[in-house]
Amino acid sequence: MKLVLMSAVNTPEITRKIVELVGKPAEKINVVIINEASAPEAGDKRWLFKGFDCIAKSFGGEIDICQLLHLGIDEIEKRVCKADVIWCFGGSTDYLKFILDKTGFAKLLPKVFEENVWVGSSAGACVLGNRPTFSVDKETYGTDEYLRFVNFSLRPHIWSDYVAKDMYGKCLAESKRQPYPVYAISDECAIIVENQKAYLIGKRGQKIENGIITEEV
Repeated sequence: MKLVLMSAVNTPEITRKIVELVGKPAEKINVVIINEASAPEAGDKRWLFKGFDCIAKSFGGEIDICQLLHLGIDEIEKRVCKADVIWCFGGSTDYLKFILDKTGFAKLLPKVFEENVWVGSSAGACVLGNRPTFSVDKETYGTDEYLRFVNFSLRPHIWSDYVAKDMYGKCLAESKRQPYPVYAISDECAIIVENQKAYLIGKRGQKIENGIITEEV
């Protein structure tokens, strides 16, 4: 399993790590995009177009968009497995979990993780871990837990101007209530999961356990 879990658009350092994990030159890397999580989010979507543009400039292979709700599971599997990187964008994590379950894609993920690198930004990263004890989503879509492929919860965008100032304090409090780590990461940081080991790269990220910072970049 090779995962790149981040807040926002990848930095040059994160791009280099993705290339390393894939094991082929950037100009030959194929990417398939999943962006269902953005659907229930109203407002300016420049962040999404910025992400698309970053992928187009960073990787020279085929770039596909896989609309999970409009394709059968066999076609989804075919298109996803053709790619080197599955890039799952952010939005509502609870809605994304609902869609992954509804379409059957969640059941494909163990197979996908054997072959592909998963790059998740914001919701696309959070959905693979534990669901935090407090949710920022207004609508849960019946979601009470995330996929738990990794045994931690993730709080992206910490220290960003558009995130509530008390979010970091909530991360500390959550870490004291849970038997797993909580990661607080900025928009320039990523958690890399490789060979069952998780570690931070980039800038301004923390692994917090029982209210204590045990790893930091």
